[in-house]
Amino acid sequence: MLKYRMVNSHLRVMSPQEEQIYRVLMENNNLSAKEIAHEIGVLPHAVHRSVKSLISSGFLTSDRKWPARYCVQDFSTTIEENIKVIKSQFLPFLSTARVNGEDSRVPISISFIQTRTELLENSNLDLRQVKTEADFIVSGLEVPAETMLRYKQAIDQGVKVKILVQNIGSINAVMLENWKKIGIEIRLYPLLEARIIILDSHIVYFTSYNPASQEESVGVRFDYKPIALLTKELFDNRWESAVTITT
Repeated sequence: MLKYRMVNSHLRVMSPQEEQIYRVLMENNNLSAKEIAHEIGVLPHAVHRSVKSLISSGFLTSDRKWPARYCVQDFSTTIEENIKVIKSQFLPFLSTARVNGEDSRVPISISFIQTRTELLENSNLDLRQVKTEADFIVSGLEVPAETMLRYKQAIDQGVKVKILVQNIGSINAVMLENWKKIGIEIRLYPLLEARIIILDSHIVYFTSYNPASQEESVGVRFDYKPIALLTKELFDNRWESAVTITT
């Protein structure tokens, strides 16, 4: 599960111990530090440090009693906290970003994704408008018929579709063959623990990918060219070093 938190007013990935604590509370909400420590095999004082950070980030809440008991924060509240970080830290920079040497002072559109189904539905809608290229870093799970149709329609209209698969063990052989038949270029790249979609170097989706919970997909959709161009560069670098999948 890919989660983010704010430290010194910046976003970064949870530490392994924080993620352990978050997972434990997702399964057994309302635990004390001692109970959490027992679950993950550490001392209670180590839990206290981590939950303090998770509370300040909006991921956990405390009942403020003694001994305190901790719960996972409502998802919408966590999203609101991260929106505040994005607006305060990233938007001032992005509003003055330059594309091809020119100012790109255009509105930035940000929306949040909570599940893989939501990711597929939203990206299918965006794919209808794509003119030149669509790049995907995916899990390899089977996609619904509607998504396959969108891929084919895009390719028929001259769009170049490239897919990096990061979990060859989960890919369906029939689906792989169907992808190739409709003209999708496919390569394999080691696990990145993220799903990424780049459409016409303008719209970008970043969501989590957890092999242990494959339908989980929490992340963000950006409609903003400077972010898309940076992500496209990342994708192209990975594509060059990826392995071609053969059947």
